[in-house]
Amino acid sequence: MALIASAAAKPRVRVNNLPALLAVLAVTGLAGCGGGSSAPAGLTSDAPIALTPKADASPGGGGALAGKVNEPELRRAVELYGITKKRDPGQYDFAGVDLNGDGRPEAIVLFSGNDWCQKTGCSLVVFQQESVGYRVVSHMVNVRPGVMVGPESSFGWRDLMVKTGGGNAPLRTVRLGFSGKGYPQNALLQPEPVADMLSRSQEVMPESPAFAAANNQPPS
Repeated sequence: MALIASAAAKPRVRVNNLPALLAVLAVTGLAGCGGGSSAPAGLTSDAPIALTPKADASPGGGGALAGKVNEPELRRAVELYGITKKRDPGQYDFAGVDLNGDGRPEAIVLFSGNDWCQKTGCSLVVFQQESVGYRVVSHMVNVRPGVMVGPESSFGWRDLMVKTGGGNAPLRTVRLGFSGKGYPQNALLQPEPVADMLSRSQEVMPESPAFAAANNQPPS
């Protein structure tokens, strides 16, 4: 009750010059907006925004390549691709790697099983992530692990270094360079990289004796 009485007892102020008072209030309000609590340093509208570069974790100096893929979406893409090819998707190994430098990892998928393999290697498919799902970029055959990402690029996509061979074909490591439309289809026909390129490449899918045994391939 004391608060109500005090508010009721406050004297009224008569304003004789309303336009002048409004002008004073407007100037005071603008000054208060500029002189109040300031934004934190670095967040003002006219300040430049500093971007932190990615850490360089690859031996070849190409930046941090590995990344996490959307496994449920990739699984659906692999199943759909198997249906399109009229093959059983079966088992497969995959790795997430940013091959084109867009900040989103592509999925490198190495299939296994009779539908995808022969003595000289298996099918390696590169999937690119889109706004919804994945699309196929390239399908390569006669590929064996390990799979490496090279230090150089062609048409904005990093080179792949893969093993190939078996049966009557010698075991080799070859370079797969992007053509602008995709990677070469047959790894068995590709050239070997120079030793310097191999030493600066980053392995993303290591060799696996179990993989070779499961696909009736000779050990590397």
